[in-house]
Amino acid sequence: RLPENKPEYRGEPTCSAANLVAGFQGCIYGCLGLGDCVRACEYDAIHVIDGVAVVDYSNCIGCKACAAACPRNIISMVPFKSDRMLVVACSNADAGLDVKSVCTIGCIGCSACARKSEIFAMDGKLPTIDYDSYTEQSDFAPALEKCPRESLVFVGKPSEEEKSEVAEEELPDRIKADFQTTVDKTEWWG
Repeated sequence: RLPENKPEYRGEPTCSAANLVAGFQGCIYGCLGLGDCVRACEYDAIHVIDGVAVVDYSNCIGCKACAAACPRNIISMVPFKSDRMLVVACSNADAGLDVKSVCTIGCIGCSACARKSEIFAMDGKLPTIDYDSYTEQSDFAPALEKCPRESLVFVGKPSEEEKSEVAEEELPDRIKADFQTTVDKTEWWG
């Protein structure tokens, strides 16, 4: 998303309510980030991180409660045939220039992925993945390299390579609450 395009929202803090407000978000196909899906999930398998719903696949049982709760119908169920699955992480069906005006990573419908891999097909301006033909041995590298917007992503458990990339990173210290209020930092005059 382009944050400068997102006006402040002061309404009821639910996706269902915010979805009714025109102009709340530039992309009408994007996650509203107010957590209706989180509240619907009984398995602690989905969380809103940086304003976007993210699935914790170790807890997800595929009950579809999050998909039913999403007023924009942008949560879809992918048939997991391996620990990691490639998905099209955008549901914006607008033309490329319109997508670029509201998002930095949204699919622009260039169809490069469909030209590079037989597992992709274009459905209007969005690519779809043929999960019936999907295998762990499918070669997605040419399609991933050609995607100009990084709209194709793997979901599920991280690969050993991804784990090794962050293995040297140190975890931050635990953050402890200091229980200050805005009054604690007020300078009093008079």
